[in-house]
Amino acid sequence: HKFSDRSRLYATWYSGDDEAYMRVKVNDSFYDEKEYLKLSYRWGNLATAVRWNYELTQKLFMNVTGSYTRYRNRLTLGVEEEWHEQGQLYSDEVEMGINSGIQDFAGRVDFDYAPSPEHNIKFGGIATLHTFIPQVQSARMQFTGAPSLDTTFGESRIHAGEFTLYAEDDWSIAEALKINGGVALTGFNVEGCFYPSVQPRLSGRLMLGDDLSIKAGYSYMTQY
Repeated sequence: HKFSDRSRLYATWYSGDDEAYMRVKVNDSFYDEKEYLKLSYRWGNLATAVRWNYELTQKLFMNVTGSYTRYRNRLTLGVEEEWHEQGQLYSDEVEMGINSGIQDFAGRVDFDYAPSPEHNIKFGGIATLHTFIPQVQSARMQFTGAPSLDTTFGESRIHAGEFTLYAEDDWSIAEALKINGGVALTGFNVEGCFYPSVQPRLSGRLMLGDDLSIKAGYSYMTQY
């Protein structure tokens, strides 16, 4: 949506789910029984984002973004039996499942600043709230003549915060020489512990001719 020549709003949304499923039937004609072996695996993603782009000046642009992403998967194994007894149909069923996933709420602000044709400066900050669901187990049991069971156990959600401040400059020193330097200050907070990290990076390109260049780079990164 275009509010004006200086202000625009962008919205995106994506959702996708997949499933692999198997059901095998085994007949026992002598005992008039049927047995089903079942396996199901489901997984999927959801991603949404809203971004506001604003031209503060002719040389300074700002992007403010809010986003939500989710990944989940579930593995289920089960056995089901059916049989007839004195004209009645009976069935027993046992099903076990494992769930896991992750959810992220994130907000970020990014600035693009071009003070001169030789410099293209980028800086900003990012904050992300992670919710990890490492393993949730479920059980469902239904036996003839017995109380049914449908329970979830082992649920443990882990919340973590991740924060980043960054700045970089794409500097054209000469027509043949270009250097990009920057630094990111990051931190990860989980279960009462805080892990900081300083992440510098520097790269350069030297043109030796129309079809020959030398490039070199260094970066230090942390994956939490």
